[in-house]
Amino acid sequence: MKTSWRKKIYHKIRNWSWVRQLTAWRAARHYGFPAKYLTLIGVTGTNGKTSTVFFIKNIFEAAGKKIGVISTSGYWLDKNTKINPPPIGTQPVTTPDPFVLHKLFAEMKQRGDEYCVMEVASLAYKYERLYGLKFKGAILTNFSSCHHIPMHGSFEKYKQAKQRLFSSLDTEALAVLPCDDKYFEDFKKVTKAKIITFGFSEEADVSGEIIKEKTGLICRVKSIKGEFILQLKRDSVFNYKNALAATALSLGLGINLDSIKQGLEATPALPGRGEIVTTKNGITIMIDKANTVAAWQELIADIKNRNFKHYIGVYGNFSEFPLEQRQQLAQLAIDNFDLTVITIDDSNTCDPQIGLDDFIHYVEGRVAPDKYLVISDRREAIEKAIKEAGANDLILILGRGDEEHLNIQGKISFFSDRAAVDEILKENDYL
Repeated sequence: MKTSWRKKIYHKIRNWSWVRQLTAWRAARHYGFPAKYLTLIGVTGTNGKTSTVFFIKNIFEAAGKKIGVISTSGYWLDKNTKINPPPIGTQPVTTPDPFVLHKLFAEMKQRGDEYCVMEVASLAYKYERLYGLKFKGAILTNFSSCHHIPMHGSFEKYKQAKQRLFSSLDTEALAVLPCDDKYFEDFKKVTKAKIITFGFSEEADVSGEIIKEKTGLICRVKSIKGEFILQLKRDSVFNYKNALAATALSLGLGINLDSIKQGLEATPALPGRGEIVTTKNGITIMIDKANTVAAWQELIADIKNRNFKHYIGVYGNFSEFPLEQRQQLAQLAIDNFDLTVITIDDSNTCDPQIGLDDFIHYVEGRVAPDKYLVISDRREAIEKAIKEAGANDLILILGRGDEEHLNIQGKISFFSDRAAVDEILKENDYL
């Protein structure tokens, strides 16, 4: 009883904001306050953070700058040195614990980095992981509802956590905001920083015009410094918008247009972000991390322009997501996929069967029974989708991207969508 009582007190105290702030300060002091030697760039938003971070990395390297990276895809101490983040469940992945974070800053400083670009999660501010850091530039890629809302308590608190990156900026810093986003004004009003806008609107400081060609999409990028034609290796509308954000930030920090174009076009298609696998019998498989309504809408708008014969969707119904969001995803699936294969994804402390049952309950009566399959084993779900597909069909495997660990009710095991696809294709002689 005494141990249980002490644990309760310990966990309560540990969650006080000032205790978390003190922890962040102690971490910074332990490593000699290394962040003050780096120009920090923060990228936040509901979707697109990782892609935007790597656009910035490649732009700055093209300009001859030394830059470190902290992202869900790994930590780069310099151009060639990568450290993989710990598995989900043992360490916050998007924005690390303060002692991990400041250790990374210290190693970047030791290697001579001038800049660090990092993904900034809303939970990083809720848990005060970024306390005391001074950002020179910040990007909001977009803002919409997502599965983190229950952890914040409400949509408004989630938004306030995102806004803290911009309210913390001083007048000499740079805030890069999407002028065509529904919540643009909400973020604009909280910052004292110089604002540069981006988007597909002509009113944006850095604007883009999508041009369709036989080989795919290109984009005309316009700014007060000039314009150029951009052709990305992953040529979706959503990715071009992320590139516009990176362009705006880079221009604001003094990078020239030639380096921006060179860096953007040199950025490889990231694993698990619109990653394409093709089979010898004409099936196209796309692996993407999209797991929010907004991300799905962007992705669906893009693929519908690609002229595939059939669309097959595979995704996990996150039991911890708000029910309304899960229902919206289910509706998008049955409206846009010829076949939906529903399976599991991270359930953390929840029973994954809840998500499957909720999907069945929602779609019954809304769509014909032959338009969906419920397969709890994720690998079997992917295999079934591949075997159901034919020439010129597109299979979308959504929700996990390049993640390699699956958390089912606290039990963490290795699982990679890409590895599963490769195994299945090899076993069935599809490669």
